[in-house]
Amino acid sequence: MSAETGFRLATVCRILGAPRSTIYTRRLERAATKRGPRTELSDAQLTELIRAILDQPIFAGEAIAR
Repeated sequence: MSAETGFRLATVCRILGAPRSTIYTRRLERAATKRGPRTELSDAQLTELIRAILDQPIFAGEAIAR
């Protein structure tokens, strides 16, 4: 039984007229894509910007838990 649909994969394939290999391939493709909104920055670029901000001197009275 599929956790996604609640139906057996064989039943879904029969109704859709699709081979199981297609269903498995589409599951893998969907799992491999990055979730969330698309941005102009890569994850690595965004991480570097965040680190640069956190490395800036802290104002008096301001504290950041690190």
